[in-house]
Amino acid sequence: LQPLRQDPNGPARFSEEKEWAGMSFSPAAASSGVALLGSPCGRFIGVLVRDPPTAEIRSLRSKQAIHPAIPATALVWHSHHSTFATCSPDSRGVLRVAIYQVDPQQQKVVPVTTAMDTLLPVKQIFGGRWLGVCYAAEDESFQFYRWDGHGSVGGFLSRPNSVAWDRTGSYCALVYAKSVIIMGCVENSKSFSMLCNVEVQAHSVLWWSGCLLVDTW
Repeated sequence: LQPLRQDPNGPARFSEEKEWAGMSFSPAAASSGVALLGSPCGRFIGVLVRDPPTAEIRSLRSKQAIHPAIPATALVWHSHHSTFATCSPDSRGVLRVAIYQVDPQQQKVVPVTTAMDTLLPVKQIFGGRWLGVCYAAEDESFQFYRWDGHGSVGGFLSRPNSVAWDRTGSYCALVYAKSVIIMGCVENSKSFSMLCNVEVQAHSVLWWSGCLLVDTW
């Protein structure tokens, strides 16, 4: 964990703090094998550990774990609710998606589904208004799912490099190697439509105040 510290001799930089809530972190997340993923409400944080591959949900107020560690190689949050999904291999080595909801009143994690039914084997997941699932198939297809685990949203799409939702959940950017596709999502609907396809080599994107900021190569 590396909070910013003001340096009188230069710009703000990362401090060398390596401990938070009894857990140790090295100066770089890549080398430490630990990823921190905050919930949209700002009250909880997911701690994803590479070895062994587990996820733990902690309260930012008490800094205590509110649920025993969950087997996971990936963790993503819903963009508006304290709901998260994890990926973990089953006994056959096939990745399975599980969905959980954090109860803020009782400070506990409640399983929504421990093995979501997907059409094809899973390769990667993305968070947001809908749960994005990349399939481990030859055509590398992609599909959105509902966060209750009961069915998909829309049809198959090409697998994106990354997915970014705006704050309202009305727009979604799918980032590909040579283009960015903007999807429009209808309120309280299970459908979406493509609004535009911009040819650009984007490294990453970020929604800010209704605008999409694109970091190009």
